[in-house]
Amino acid sequence: MNNTAASNTGHFERVIAFYISNYGYGHATRSIAVLRHMMREPAFLRTHFIVCTGDVISFVQDSLEGNSNVSYRNTTLDIGYITQKGSVELSKSGMHQTYLNYMESFSKLTKQEKDFLLLSKVDLIISDISPIPFVAANELRITSIGISNFSWFTAYQDTLESQFLKQLENAYNKMDYFISLPGADEPSWGRKGSLATDFYCRSVNEDEVQYLKKSLGLDNYQKVVFFTMGLSIHELKDISKLPIWEDSSTAFIVSANVNVQGRKNIYRIPPSYLESQNYLAVSDLVITKPGWSTISEAFVYKKKLLLVQRSGMREDTNSIRYLEGKLSFHTMGWNDFMSIETLNTFFQEPSIEESIHSMNKKSNESLELITRFIEKVSV
Repeated sequence: MNNTAASNTGHFERVIAFYISNYGYGHATRSIAVLRHMMREPAFLRTHFIVCTGDVISFVQDSLEGNSNVSYRNTTLDIGYITQKGSVELSKSGMHQTYLNYMESFSKLTKQEKDFLLLSKVDLIISDISPIPFVAANELRITSIGISNFSWFTAYQDTLESQFLKQLENAYNKMDYFISLPGADEPSWGRKGSLATDFYCRSVNEDEVQYLKKSLGLDNYQKVVFFTMGLSIHELKDISKLPIWEDSSTAFIVSANVNVQGRKNIYRIPPSYLESQNYLAVSDLVITKPGWSTISEAFVYKKKLLLVQRSGMREDTNSIRYLEGKLSFHTMGWNDFMSIETLNTFFQEPSIEESIHSMNKKSNESLELITRFIEKVSV
């Protein structure tokens, strides 16, 4: 399940293990934003970062390329969501069995993390938002920080019976500090303190945005739509039959896992392209499931938003509730979305014009707040 290697950390003042959930790319992109900001700060120049994650490890490595004070460890410490094949909806039967298997391995995984933390002489752990590191850090008296808009404990409450979740709740209760992201509706995690922040994301490159507009010929279209249901969702059923693709006046930018062939108005983001926020920035409307990171990018860069809501997902409900009155958006279920023929309704609200520089600055203010908080508690 993991590939653990101790790092040579002797010439560093501090060692931070940064855990990123193995489910999807959203946890990774927002963690990359935090790590990039921290690595630029003088307080962390002599800090060694060990990024611990699973399937997205290559993506994180490529995104942080050039930083000499970071190493990587391939490990999987949470299970995320189990969805129905070809759908964004949860599979309750799949969740139940996978979760029971996970709980059976919980003690073994905790011991594994204790061994790693000791061997690597870790001074601080940050987790988004795997629970096991909090247990391991607590037993070793290492300071721990959680950062998320949810925990897997609350995420599973509408899917799994409460008696199965006690061990998960106990793990999160061992968290020392909690950085609460927009939309969080959590118990009072962080027994020593907490911080609430606004939305943030990876910065958009203005020159790249202009290049994409020109190279894709987007000025030839009346509207540009950014479409993603998350890179963890594969083989979306009947996605190529969506009626909206027929609108030749609209350009669609779709994530690498959306397989729609033979249409000149559909542009697929190359799988090797790391900074998808630049593609989102050229769009007028964003269509997505209510994953935090894509919502955050749409919020920061002031895009119209159509959210395809999933049933039984508390995270979705909380994020949508938070957005009310703050951003122009619409919601609908998957089946309703699959039958809509035109997107004209979603373009009726006026667009908000603001410079990319200004929007990047606001995002960086949230990242600065997070960085200062981590610096303070890690002393």
